[in-house]
Amino acid sequence: MFFSNTSKGNATNSEGEFILENIDAGKVDLVVSCVGYETYVLQIQPEKITAPLNIELQIKVKPLDEIVVGGYTKESWSDWGYFFVEKFIGTTPYAADCKIKNPKVIQFKNYKKEGVLKAFADETIEIENKSLGYIIHYKLELCEYDFNSKVIIYQGYPLFANMHTNSSGLEKRWQVNREKVYYGSQMHFIRSLFRNKITEEGFEIRRLIKIPDPELQRVKTLYASGALKTGNTNNNPQNIIYKDSTGYFDMILRKHAEKDIVYPRLLTGDSIAFFVDTVTAGMRFSDYLQITYTKTKEDKAFIRNFNL
Repeated sequence: MFFSNTSKGNATNSEGEFILENIDAGKVDLVVSCVGYETYVLQIQPEKITAPLNIELQIKVKPLDEIVVGGYTKESWSDWGYFFVEKFIGTTPYAADCKIKNPKVIQFKNYKKEGVLKAFADETIEIENKSLGYIIHYKLELCEYDFNSKVIIYQGYPLFANMHTNSSGLEKRWQVNREKVYYGSQMHFIRSLFRNKITEEGFEIRRLIKIPDPELQRVKTLYASGALKTGNTNNNPQNIIYKDSTGYFDMILRKHAEKDIVYPRLLTGDSIAFFVDTVTAGMRFSDYLQITYTKTKEDKAFIRNFNL
């Protein structure tokens, strides 16, 4: 059992008892897992626990194969391993130093008709991060990638353990890298927002809206109607197709389906966030937010990787 997103964890003794100590105040997720049982998750505030917790795990019932119109195929790491690492861990320079130590515990179901890939693991995934000096034990609960929307959704609970080294220089490098990763991160932003110190911490927030690209829609319509193959433009001057336009149409089709419009006015933290209690804040806004971190520049390798 462990507290998610911390380095605090422990195993039970022969009687099923455990003790977790020196936990910071605030709400945390207590996660208890065992192969063959359902994962137990309880949100608690350790400083308010006054009596031992009695936790009972439920046996995981192995379901029969789902009946899905169009069906799915069961596939393995050899089929989707590289794709999983790219989407789940990423392709940044720091991600390149991550290695999944037990990849074969991860299995896949490919729902080809729906265009959805699901990954699952009964055992905890072990990830070695040599750049940051962590061994991450990740209890994966849900992972789905939609090939149509290109959106990945995953849910899980990580436990961090420090890697051991006798090199003080390596320890210092790990600490420097951890700070680089943290500052400007999603966690840094959420904490700054909770404290209403986004400006002091170097963040800028602007409202962003997305509108459909009319030229992209026009070109897609031409392709769908077959006009680009037959030259039939229904006498519409806007649809005139020139012989040297192939490159132009290919360029348009590579564009995003929407245009981003960013409002110049900066938003304040309290205009999008609200107080729930002493350890919880909520967010409320319309459309989208553009969040910029101003205190550091993007790493050159990051810029190359995302063609910025």
